[in-house]
Amino acid sequence: MTTENKAGAPLHLATAIYLGIVGSSVLLVLPIFVGSLVSMLDLSSSEAGWIGSADLIGYTMGAIVAFRIIDGVPWRYLVLTGLVFMAAGNAVSLVLTSVPLLFATRVILSGLGAGLVIAIPYRALGMMPNPERSTGIYWTLNVLGGALALFVLPRIVEAWGLAGLFVALSVIPMSALPLAIFAVRTPDRKSAMRGGAAERATVTKTAFFLLTAIAMFNLGLGSVWAFVDRPAAALGLNLEAIGSILSATYLVSMLGSSIAAWQGGRIGFLRPYIGSVFVMIGALTLLIAPSSVVVYIVALALINFCWNYGMTYQFSAIFSSDSSGRTAVLIILAQSAGLMLGPGIAGTLVEHFSYAAGPIFGIVLCSFSAAAFFAGTIERRDR
Repeated sequence: MTTENKAGAPLHLATAIYLGIVGSSVLLVLPIFVGSLVSMLDLSSSEAGWIGSADLIGYTMGAIVAFRIIDGVPWRYLVLTGLVFMAAGNAVSLVLTSVPLLFATRVILSGLGAGLVIAIPYRALGMMPNPERSTGIYWTLNVLGGALALFVLPRIVEAWGLAGLFVALSVIPMSALPLAIFAVRTPDRKSAMRGGAAERATVTKTAFFLLTAIAMFNLGLGSVWAFVDRPAAALGLNLEAIGSILSATYLVSMLGSSIAAWQGGRIGFLRPYIGSVFVMIGALTLLIAPSSVVVYIVALALINFCWNYGMTYQFSAIFSSDSSGRTAVLIILAQSAGLMLGPGIAGTLVEHFSYAAGPIFGIVLCSFSAAAFFAGTIERRDR
């Protein structure tokens, strides 16, 4: 695997990948997290969904803070602060039973910290000499971390309950502390503002449409992902079996990002993305009421493939539309703005209607995403 970083680059690709896994750790295991809250704290679907959203609300706050200060503070300090906040938030969650306090803790500590951490690899990807290829490699290997977490954490929950989950989520950011200290450095000003862009980069109309597409995509899929264990539970599977299925099907994401990395921009960004959305809509339709475990597995595999395949082209379109690389940090904001609302909205829909409302909501939002992405790519061609 090529490292895709020039001499003096602020972040090695391998470091970016590990920090990305750490920063998105709660998102990667969101179905296990939300399901454990429902079963072990006796919360309603709506309450558990909004606590799942709490991390993502903080994630959004972290993205906003990072966008404002990332070019003015040492990256090492930003990552260290985020990692400490993440570890502290999960440690404090161990002793909380009040829903409002748990919500606030996860917004202010674990969520905000995750947003600060993830900003660094996202910005570094936009500064690499071949950002499209680096992004594909990033998401391919990011999947391995997610698959491992989905395999291991349900077993931790089965053995030690919710406390075991919070301990594991505290240990994960602590494991990245040596990387933050020794492997992260701040880019020089010339590298940070590559292409001669103004320091206060503005969001172009193209970037606005593309970021809207990312937000809609993640809002739709976030609403599905938070409760994706429900159909499996209805089919009679236990938490450990569900975790194994989620882990195995999540690995299919590697195929999606690998193919996207291999294709690059040879056939443009629009056709691959629109195609992935059409397949995604078909998979979400299957997930509304899967008739068997096989149908459930096929639907999950297709969703995971299209999620990473489409996401790689989302990143690539942003990178190609902004020579400064600074808009790359706003990808986090767009992603988290969608993801933070998804679990809460889905929980409310599930509670008032049925599980099927989640995938239907996802279908509508993915359709809006395709329309916004089309508008963004057309706007770019017209400039």
